[in-house]
Amino acid sequence: MFSALNKTKSKVAILIPLYGRKEFTERFLQYYNSRKCNFTFYISDGSKKKEFTQNYFNKKYKSLNIKYQRFNYDKNYVDFSFKLYQTVKSIKNEKYIYFCTNDDFFNINFLIKAEQFLEKNSTYNSVFGIMYKFRVTQILSLINDHGFISGIALQYNKYLDISSSNTNKRIKMFNQSYPWESLTRKKILFEVFYMAYKFRVQNYFELTWFWLLIPLIKGKKKFLDKVSLARQNNTYFNEGTNTTFIKITKKRYQEFCSFLEKKIILKFKLNKFIRSLDIEVNEHIKVSKKKKLLILVIKLKKKIIYFISLFPFLYLCNLNKKKYDKLFKNIDNLFR
Repeated sequence: MFSALNKTKSKVAILIPLYGRKEFTERFLQYYNSRKCNFTFYISDGSKKKEFTQNYFNKKYKSLNIKYQRFNYDKNYVDFSFKLYQTVKSIKNEKYIYFCTNDDFFNINFLIKAEQFLEKNSTYNSVFGIMYKFRVTQILSLINDHGFISGIALQYNKYLDISSSNTNKRIKMFNQSYPWESLTRKKILFEVFYMAYKFRVQNYFELTWFWLLIPLIKGKKKFLDKVSLARQNNTYFNEGTNTTFIKITKKRYQEFCSFLEKKIILKFKLNKFIRSLDIEVNEHIKVSKKKKLLILVIKLKKKIIYFISLFPFLYLCNLNKKKYDKLFKNIDNLFR
C-alpha cells in the first residue's frame, strides 16, 4: 500500500530530534523502512549516551535515506534549539520540513499532498492535518514501545484554515495553528529555531511561542482534511513522574515580544494586540492530589519491574521480532 506512494523525488525532509529513547527510534525507522518511504530522514541526536552512527543506519535501514548528525548532550532548550537550527541549516536539497519525534508516526500520503499544495501556493508557509493519539501499555517494562494498544482518539477537535491576507487576523488564530504537526517551508523553520536559540529559550513553551507566531506573521497556514500524525501520548519518559512544573511568566512573554520587535519579523512594530495574546502562563501552579497519586503509582511500578527484572525469562516476550505488528497495523488503518 505504501511502497509506491512517493517514488518520485520529494522535496520533503523529516526532522527527527533524538534525546534518548533508543527503542522508539528503532520502532519508528522499522515502520518507514518496511514501507520504503522515499523522504530523507535528518536525525539530530542530542542524547546523553551515544547509541547510533551513520554506518549503523546505513546497514540496518537500507530502504531509507538517513542523514545522521551527532550533537553535544541537550542539557537544556538552548542546546535543543541550537541543534535544530544547525540541522535545518544543513538541509540543502529539500524545501519543506516535517518535524516528528521518534514516538510519533507521520502519514506519508498526507505529506505528499501537503508538498503538492505548497508547491502551488507560495503565500502559504505550512500545512497541517488531522492528528490522532494512542496509548501503549507494557506491564513488564518501563519501555512501552510495544504492548497493549488503547485510547485511539482525535488529538484535537477543531481544525481551520488560517488563510487571511491580514497579519493580525492570522495571529488571532494562533491557538489553532498546531505548529509542531505541520509541514513547513525550510526557511521559516530555520528562522523559528535560530531566533529561539538567540532568545535563549528556557522550555518547550517558549520555543512554541516562536513556532506559533513566526509562520503566521510570515504567511498563511492550510488545513488538509486528512490524517497527518498518530501520536503516542504515554511514552515512558512522559508517564507523569515529573514533580516540578515549568514556570512560564507574563514577564518572560513580554521579553519575547520585545525580542521580536528588535530582531525581525515585522516591517511594523508588534502592536498591543500581540502583547496581549492569551499565552498560557503558570506562575502559581501546585501539584494536585491526583498528580501526587499518579507519581506514587509510577514509583511502585518501577519497583515491581525491578523485581521482575531479576528473572530474565519473563522478558522473552520483548525479543519477539513481530512485537510491533499489531501497532503498525493500527497506524496503517488510521492513515487509510
